Amino acid sequence: MFGGALWGWRISLKTLQAKQQSALENLSYEMTNAMQTEIFAHMELLNSVQRFFKINKTVEREEWQAFLESYNLKGRHPDLVAVRYIERVKNENKEAFIQSVRSDRSVSPGGYPDFDIHPMPGTPGPSSVWNESYVIKYIVPLGGNEKMIGRDLFSDASRRKIYEDAWMTGEAAAGKISEEIQTGNEAFVVCAPIYSNSLPHSGILEKQKAFTGFVDMIVLTNEFFTDSLKNTKLFSQVFFEVYDGDLAHYDPLRRNLIFSNRQQKNENGRESLSYQKASFKTRHTLKIADRIWTVFFFSTSNFHVKEIGDTTPLIVLIGGSCLSLLVWGILYVLSTSRLRAVLLAQEITKELRESEERLRAISQSAIDA
Repeated sequence: MFGGALWGWRISLKTLQAKQQSALENLSYEMTNAMQTEIFAHMELLNSVQRFFKINKTVEREEWQAFLESYNLKGRHPDLVAVRYIERVKNENKEAFIQSVRSDRSVSPGGYPDFDIHPMPGTPGPSSVWNESYVIKYIVPLGGNEKMIGRDLFSDASRRKIYEDAWMTGEAAAGKISEEIQTGNEAFVVCAPIYSNSLPHSGILEKQKAFTGFVDMIVLTNEFFTDSLKNTKLFSQVFFEVYDGDLAHYDPLRRNLIFSNRQQKNENGRESLSYQKASFKTRHTLKIADRIWTVFFFSTSNFHVKEIGDTTPLIVLIGGSCLSLLVWGILYVLSTSRLRAVLLAQEITKELRESEERLRAISQSAIDA
């Protein structure tokens, strides 16, 4: 009897777990779609800037400024640190380039008298194999990003790989960065190549000759993900981690981690729940420029969906146990009642036999007398 209650509890528990997993799947789809939609919005901005260069033979600083200010970047994309134009500058043209920027008064009346080309922070300078620099020339917004102006992006080998992928393929490329952000926050960059309108650029060699620079945008990672998911239901009850690459399995070493909303320690200083120990988990992918990012979702310890009714297994167990006890009690009463009835019948039968024997003895005595 109690085995039936236990069996019912196990069945209802498995049903609940299946529903919880389904709830996580639905929530993860909603979150993935929200993140991908936000990525598309950022990519559309980058594509618009790239098209602006395609339809104009030259783009001056004043035109660049006016074009991007019309987008209301802070209102539409609060996670953006900057949108930039990076110009390809050959060594023989460096001095002329520097002087042209210093004397540019189209936006700033005083020009930029201190402008110079300098390497990225933490790098010794450009590699000896390069005879050109890729210099940040235009930037919006400029306020707070002044130190970026004049930096040679290709002085950093890890960053150079991202931009090389873009100009060789002609497509946008993305990657994680951190050292360039003055706030110290983690960020990622998405860049797209710019080619001369007067030169063909279908093949690799043609691209190399026609290539004039990049447009890119720097996005704060934490702000991007939290802002894109701010309207998602049950967001706080799900951990998710974003990794660079199309990963089939979770990496416990967390290599190539882009973002995680999981704190390593909870409020009590204990290790928070890991992906491996989570009751419910799933994975999805995001497409950003040339990269695939893998998102691993897993439930927190308080993952709870009210509509599912997570007390059902307990109710089944308690109800089944009570029913089993009731049935057992009835059977026990019935069995003991039957036993008492049998004993009573046996007692009555015994008394009747004794009474018959006494009557027989009396009758026999009367006959003998």
